[in-house]
Amino acid sequence: MPAKIPYDKTKHPALVRGFCLQDRDATDAKLAFMLGISRRTLQYWKTRHPEFKQAVHDGKHVCDSVVASRLYDRATGCEITEQKAVTVAIGEGQSELQIVDLKKEIPPDTAAAKHWLALRDPERWKDRQEMVTFSVDVDFSEWVSELRRRFGDPVAKQLLEQQGYKGDLIEGEFSDGAQALPVSPARAEPHT
Repeated sequence: MPAKIPYDKTKHPALVRGFCLQDRDATDAKLAFMLGISRRTLQYWKTRHPEFKQAVHDGKHVCDSVVASRLYDRATGCEITEQKAVTVAIGEGQSELQIVDLKKEIPPDTAAAKHWLALRDPERWKDRQEMVTFSVDVDFSEWVSELRRRFGDPVAKQLLEQQGYKGDLIEGEFSDGAQALPVSPARAEPHT
């Protein structure tokens, strides 16, 4: 059983928020472990100390919203303010360093836009490769006969081999019952 740790409202909310930011899957069990307390104590602190409960919520949910907002800004383009140190002449031979605000236009980023859309509507925008398969009910022997009739035996054999057919094309029958292609004895390979 973990030692009893007193709640510290200046320390514990910041700790739990930080833990949630570091670990996206920060469950109550993980948070309790990181804080060195039991899950029961964690629940008690959340019900008893609103600032602690808010820190857990902020760490788990609000930060995701901030990131989503920044991604949206990047995807659509936005205007930001940057500070820059400049040297300004204030008299003869004298200058002073001043900090000035500069507005900068960030153009839309297509990669960010695509990512945003993929998150919002994955069915329409997510990168994916789909393999479409279909089968056609064809009598293989009729198909081979048609190839032989149209192109002749040597070309039909070459076409079948290019398509990856691994049946016995020399003599006898195919494994599915189609007639083999007649081949001259010089090209026939011995059966082993």
